[in-house]
Amino acid sequence: MSAAVGLLFALAGFRLYVSLSLPLVRYGAGLALFAVIYFIAGGNALLLTVMILIFENSKIQRLTSSNPSGFKDSWIQKKWNFGILLLPVLLPWLAWRMIYTVPISEAYFAQTPANFLFPTIASKAAWLSIPVLYLILRLFANKYNQWKLSLWKSLVANCIFIFAMTAIGAYSAYDRKADMLNRMAFDLQQDKFDSVIALGKAYPNSNRLAIYLNNIALAESGQMPYRMFQFRQIGSAGLFLDWQQTYFSTWYLGEIYYRLGIIPEAEHCAFESLVSSPREPNAQVLQRLVITNIVRRDSITADKYLRYFDRSFAYRKWARQQRINLALAMADTAFHLPGTPTPSRHSDFFMVYQQPDYTLTRLLEANPKHRLAFEYLMAYYMLQKNIEMVKWCMDKYYNNFDYPVLPAHFEEALMVYQNAVLAGDELFTQYPVSRATRDRFERYAQAFKAAQGNKRNFEQLKKQFGNTYWYYVHFIDPYSLQKKDEKNRY
Repeated sequence: MSAAVGLLFALAGFRLYVSLSLPLVRYGAGLALFAVIYFIAGGNALLLTVMILIFENSKIQRLTSSNPSGFKDSWIQKKWNFGILLLPVLLPWLAWRMIYTVPISEAYFAQTPANFLFPTIASKAAWLSIPVLYLILRLFANKYNQWKLSLWKSLVANCIFIFAMTAIGAYSAYDRKADMLNRMAFDLQQDKFDSVIALGKAYPNSNRLAIYLNNIALAESGQMPYRMFQFRQIGSAGLFLDWQQTYFSTWYLGEIYYRLGIIPEAEHCAFESLVSSPREPNAQVLQRLVITNIVRRDSITADKYLRYFDRSFAYRKWARQQRINLALAMADTAFHLPGTPTPSRHSDFFMVYQQPDYTLTRLLEANPKHRLAFEYLMAYYMLQKNIEMVKWCMDKYYNNFDYPVLPAHFEEALMVYQNAVLAGDELFTQYPVSRATRDRFERYAQAFKAAQGNKRNFEQLKKQFGNTYWYYVHFIDPYSLQKKDEKNRY
């Protein structure tokens, strides 16, 4: 928004400049306008300079009674050209030396695509197209004057041009994948798990962040043990993100720890996101810091972050409610903040980001009935194809939960275990795998054998059993998928 508003300031300044008829007055106003717009709109003032130069130096006829032959070059204009070129070089440098504590590139190009966090060719081209289009207009100005278009024809032509440019710009600038990711992240914050899952299903390729958000939604809605392999999976990398010192990756990384109830780590990730952001504080991150500090009964820190919201028009009501919650939390140790995960009970331990099973195991040791931790630990071992640890996890924790029947993916994993270690039917006494799952596994084994070297049979196998853990074990290579995903991780 700031870049767009800065651009409008530059164009408004140019419109004011060209409205001045007397050359000497216009020249003086141009110098003043550049200085004012530079301190308002940053590098967008450079556009003003370029367009002024085009306006003053393009050789066109201004068919007016006061200037029938056009304004000709003079020594004043030559001096002016030198001054208007010197000012954009000198003023940002002086501001950098004496006013701003920013890199020199930002002193010259702040609020322009050259200084965007993730600049694209489209954004740069759009920015540069403004003086280019104006130059084309000036070159064809004489011809345009000769056409002598009526007002309504000129208006219609301009409307068509603006509509076409808007449509082309909207189409070329719209990033469907990024929009879907943003919607998934937003809906997850609002606990709209069905919406997140639907978007995850429709996402056009294998994106690690999309898989990560989708898996959280599956787990929070109780569907992970039943439907996880109906969606794209790239191994355990789709359950936990890597620690990276960028504000967006640490923010997303903290989401699963927040959901698991590891409040100190959720606060840590939010704080790292806050201090590593290249822009102003993010409201979403600050809200998470307020919530985590209320849960931790840290009134001083919670108050510090709430002060950001107290005078905010959009968040003032939310801040008042959180101050009420803070008072209740400080007065009653049993108070639970509505809409937040239950904080996990655990002793202090180091976070080992490369070994999330260590974290999950510590949570289950402190609270053996931590259902989300159990299902994530099962999913972690299943995605790693560590079938022995899957059986160990089932033996140690499964009976702590009241599943009405064995979840489908747990049944499929147990069938893999039985065939891997050649266990007898006594396994089904301990874990009553349904007859339907056992019959389906026999059909899968036959289809797997028939698909060897036969593309058509393989397509049939994928169509029938592509949503099973068995297909994942045989045909999905998480290591190659993770390596491929490194190019566009999040």
